[in-house]
Amino acid sequence: HLAVVSRAKDQPAGLNVMRGGREWLEVLAVRRRGLSGPIRLKAEKLPPGILCPDIWIGPGQDRGIVVLSAARDCPEFAGGLNLVGHADMNGTKIKRAAQGGTMIWPGQTTPSGRLTQEIPLATTGEANILLTASPAEAVVYQESVLDLAVDIEQRFDGSLGPVHLKGVGLPRLAINAIATIPAGKTKGWISFFFPASLPPGPYTFAVQAETTAPGKVGVTLVSNPITVNVCPARIVLEIDPQTPRKIARGKIIQLRYTAERKHGFIGKIHTELVAPGGVVGLRARGVTLVGQSDSGTLQVIATEDAPLGRQQFLRLDAVGTVEDQPVYRASRFVELEITE
Repeated sequence: HLAVVSRAKDQPAGLNVMRGGREWLEVLAVRRRGLSGPIRLKAEKLPPGILCPDIWIGPGQDRGIVVLSAARDCPEFAGGLNLVGHADMNGTKIKRAAQGGTMIWPGQTTPSGRLTQEIPLATTGEANILLTASPAEAVVYQESVLDLAVDIEQRFDGSLGPVHLKGVGLPRLAINAIATIPAGKTKGWISFFFPASLPPGPYTFAVQAETTAPGKVGVTLVSNPITVNVCPARIVLEIDPQTPRKIARGKIIQLRYTAERKHGFIGKIHTELVAPGGVVGLRARGVTLVGQSDSGTLQVIATEDAPLGRQQFLRLDAVGTVEDQPVYRASRFVELEITE
């Protein structure tokens, strides 16, 4: 069974999508009789100008996120949203319509909710800001990091305050890192780690941004939905816990690590220090592990003008090759602070 709940939990309201903007809903899945595989959710009979890409509730997950976008020239609409879930249980196809949910007595010590006959949907107003997230890749391996480039389209004068980013709808076990875009900027990055304990399969999530517009008006945005297919790990990286956590400008440290090959992979592994947008203030020559070698050391140098502090989403990246073609990836975040 599937139930859809609006994020406006403090009022018994439906979903209002601003033209040129986005809104999101949370989907709760009640699994029964051993159903543990992925669930695909599709929107049917959408009105003109409204987009709702298919989303996946991953294996064993009990909730997901649906994102609706309205074109800037979207006609007015007031009606219902039809969402249908599809799953496969031992070769048997299962199809279920999602029901709506709403709060009856919001704001109370013990709030009350109920199911609704339909999921109310309407278009309204004009959105003056839009958040878009672009993943570096659609296939992600367990034990690796996914980078997302984040772009904010601002349709008003003045500058935004700091933009705080986080993931919404992320599968359990994925590390929900946070990031901040400095005030006045509209582009940034956020990265997420997918551990080996996360079952392989398709997952859908999005990026949420919180900021302030001119006049100190609070703004909450959601990006387009991001769907990735998580594959079994072929490389497992581990960084030596004795690796220094700080490096002074002009100094050198040794970053020791192991890279274990998994599931029949026997090829070369190239390792290097990376960060979304490029590594700043640090230099490290990449190392390639061949044959049965499964450990290595990167010599990391901090430049004399390296920016002080911790570089966000800095990591050790490993790329496994098959016939000299990069195929498999693994990553580990590196907690390294640059000091005087």
